[in-house]
Amino acid sequence: MMGYKGQAGNGETEKMNLVLIGYRGTGKSLVSKLLAERLHMSLFSTDEEVVRMVACPFPR
Repeated sequence: MMGYKGQAGNGETEKMNLVLIGYRGTGKSLVSKLLAERLHMSLFSTDEEVVRMVACPFPR
């Protein structure tokens, strides 16, 4: 998941998120990294967060 701060119609800054979903192995991680760079957004990987929380990597 990524966060983005953009301009609302009334001139105020609003925060928006992009969420990529899809089947395994379809390039979500690659696309999310490229989007984060291009849009100057933070990247949050739920896969990486789960691995960090349970200290056990996903099988590939």
